[in-house]
Amino acid sequence: MKSYVRFPFVVMLIIVFALVLFEGVLRKGTDPKATKDFSHDKGTTSFVVIAFVISWIAILLSIVFNRLQIGALKPHVAFNIVGLMVMFFGIVLRTVAARTLGRFYTRTLETESDQHVISSGIYRHIRHPGYLGNILLFIFAGISTSNLLTILVIMAVIVPAYARRIRTEEEMLRHIFGKEYEEYTVRSKKLIPYLY
Repeated sequence: MKSYVRFPFVVMLIIVFALVLFEGVLRKGTDPKATKDFSHDKGTTSFVVIAFVISWIAILLSIVFNRLQIGALKPHVAFNIVGLMVMFFGIVLRTVAARTLGRFYTRTLETESDQHVISSGIYRHIRHPGYLGNILLFIFAGISTSNLLTILVIMAVIVPAYARRIRTEEEMLRHIFGKEYEEYTVRSKKLIPYLY
């Protein structure tokens, strides 16, 4: 790996590791797992975790891929820095989403008995800002590696995992909140304000 792209690559690894360590701080829920109903999850949490693990492996293997010139792209400092900036934005987006949800921010798909549809703050415009943050984080981590194979592997696992997660979560929320959630979906977008 060229010396002038080592620093952005190391920073990218630190950012992703920091997010993993910070994850526990973002979750406010205190109810024991035994009292929770995970039936709505339909295995989506496992799919997301598997996508994370594969993405991590691809990121770490990108060092080897680049040395062997397998999928290696011509490195450029600006390319790496843009990747890091979008990764940082992804973490900020995810953190804001988690703080807005408060104790309703959970790893698995579940709801509390006193929960309601959150449509304030960042949720006013998009319904899944935390997921968008993760998608941006991992895809742009791949971009920061300057390796096409790594980018394609990450996209191949992260995008389908979150597509399934979002579809399943929205089914759950429509079932639980009915008209309240349906009305919310009319005035908001899934991931990109005013577009999608």
